[in-house]
Amino acid sequence: MKTLNGLCNFIETHDGAHLIELYKEHMPDIVFLDVHLPHVNGIDLVQKIKKIDPDAFIVMLTSDSTQENLKRSMINGAAGFISKPFIPRTVLANFKRCPFVHSENEEGEEASA
Repeated sequence: MKTLNGLCNFIETHDGAHLIELYKEHMPDIVFLDVHLPHVNGIDLVQKIKKIDPDAFIVMLTSDSTQENLKRSMINGAAGFISKPFIPRTVLANFKRCPFVHSENEEGEEASA
Protein backbone atom coordinates (compact mmCIF):
# COMPACT_ATOMS: atom_id res chain seq x y z
CA MET A 1 0.00 0.00 0.00
CA LYS A 2 1.78 3.06 -1.30
CA THR A 3 0.27 5.35 1.34
CA LEU A 4 2.12 3.55 4.14
CA ASN A 5 5.48 3.00 2.39
CA GLY A 6 8.31 3.69 4.78
CA LEU A 7 6.03 3.62 7.83
CA CYS A 8 5.81 -0.13 8.28
CA ASN A 9 6.71 -3.56 6.98
CA PHE A 10 4.12 -5.38 4.88
CA ILE A 11 2.93 -8.94 4.66
CA GLU A 12 0.57 -9.34 1.75
CA THR A 13 -1.65 -12.10 0.45
CA HIS A 14 -4.44 -12.19 -2.10
CA ASP A 15 -5.78 -15.51 -0.87
CA GLY A 16 -8.13 -15.26 2.09
CA ALA A 17 -7.62 -18.92 2.99
CA HIS A 18 -3.89 -18.25 3.47
CA LEU A 19 -4.48 -15.16 5.62
CA ILE A 20 -5.16 -17.01 8.89
CA GLU A 21 -1.91 -18.96 8.56
CA LEU A 22 0.02 -15.74 7.87
CA TYR A 23 -1.68 -13.98 10.77
CA LYS A 24 -0.67 -16.71 13.22
CA GLU A 25 2.90 -16.69 11.91
CA HIS A 26 3.46 -12.91 11.95
CA MET A 27 0.87 -11.49 14.40
CA PRO A 28 0.79 -8.09 12.63
CA ASP A 29 -0.04 -4.85 14.43
CA ILE A 30 -2.76 -3.97 11.92
CA VAL A 31 -4.63 -5.76 9.14
CA PHE A 32 -6.15 -4.06 6.11
CA LEU A 33 -8.66 -6.54 4.71
CA ASP A 34 -10.93 -6.49 1.67
CA VAL A 35 -14.52 -7.71 1.98
CA HIS A 36 -14.27 -9.83 -1.18
CA LEU A 37 -11.35 -12.25 -1.38
CA PRO A 38 -10.87 -15.48 -3.33
CA HIS A 39 -12.21 -18.51 -1.47
CA VAL A 40 -13.53 -16.61 1.56
CA ASN A 41 -15.44 -13.53 2.66
CA GLY A 42 -13.26 -10.92 4.39
CA ILE A 43 -15.97 -10.17 6.93
CA ASP A 44 -15.91 -13.80 8.03
CA LEU A 45 -12.11 -13.57 8.34
CA VAL A 46 -12.49 -10.71 10.82
CA GLN A 47 -14.29 -13.06 13.18
CA LYS A 48 -11.67 -15.80 12.70
CA ILE A 49 -8.79 -13.42 13.36
CA LYS A 50 -10.52 -12.07 16.48
CA LYS A 51 -10.80 -15.64 17.81
CA ILE A 52 -7.03 -16.00 17.45
CA ASP A 53 -6.27 -12.49 18.73
CA PRO A 54 -9.11 -10.62 20.44
CA ASP A 55 -7.04 -7.41 20.34
CA ALA A 56 -6.45 -7.57 16.57
CA PHE A 57 -6.85 -4.19 14.85
CA ILE A 58 -8.56 -4.81 11.51
CA VAL A 59 -9.61 -2.18 8.98
CA MET A 60 -11.85 -3.21 6.10
CA LEU A 61 -11.15 -1.81 2.61
CA THR A 62 -13.82 -2.35 -0.01
CA SER A 63 -15.59 -1.03 -3.06
CA ASP A 64 -18.68 -2.86 -1.79
CA SER A 65 -19.50 -0.41 0.99
CA THR A 66 -23.10 -1.34 1.63
CA GLN A 67 -24.64 -0.69 5.03
CA GLU A 68 -24.88 -4.46 5.51
CA ASN A 69 -21.13 -4.94 4.93
CA LEU A 70 -20.31 -2.05 7.25
CA LYS A 71 -22.63 -3.40 9.96
CA ARG A 72 -21.37 -7.01 9.69
CA SER A 73 -17.73 -5.85 9.71
CA MET A 74 -18.20 -3.87 12.90
CA ILE A 75 -20.25 -6.61 14.60
CA ASN A 76 -17.48 -9.12 13.81
CA GLY A 77 -14.88 -6.81 15.33
CA ALA A 78 -13.41 -4.58 12.61
CA ALA A 79 -12.00 -1.33 13.99
CA GLY A 80 -12.54 0.64 10.77
CA PHE A 81 -14.15 0.58 7.35
CA ILE A 82 -12.77 2.43 4.32
CA SER A 83 -14.58 2.64 0.98
CA LYS A 84 -12.65 2.29 -2.28
CA PRO A 85 -11.46 4.28 -4.02
CA PHE A 86 -9.95 5.50 -0.79
CA ILE A 87 -8.24 8.74 0.06
CA PRO A 88 -4.66 8.15 1.30
CA ARG A 89 -5.17 10.34 4.36
CA THR A 90 -8.08 8.10 5.43
CA VAL A 91 -5.82 5.04 5.31
CA LEU A 92 -3.13 6.92 7.23
CA ALA A 93 -5.65 8.10 9.83
CA ASN A 94 -6.80 4.51 10.45
CA PHE A 95 -3.19 3.37 10.62
CA LYS A 96 -2.45 5.98 13.28
CA ARG A 97 -5.54 4.95 15.30
CA CYS A 98 -4.10 1.49 15.84
CA PRO A 99 -2.87 1.29 19.45
CA PHE A 100 -0.04 -1.06 18.45
CA VAL A 101 1.49 1.17 15.78
CA HIS A 102 4.28 3.48 16.87
CA SER A 103 6.51 5.67 14.77
CA GLU A 104 10.16 4.77 14.33
CA ASN A 105 11.06 7.62 16.67
CA GLU A 106 8.99 6.15 19.49
CA GLU A 107 10.04 2.53 19.28
CA GLY A 108 13.22 2.48 17.19
CA GLU A 109 11.66 0.05 14.70
CA GLU A 110 8.95 -0.04 12.09
CA ALA A 111 5.46 -1.37 12.66
CA SER A 112 4.12 -4.33 10.69
CA ALA A 113 0.91 -4.17 8.70
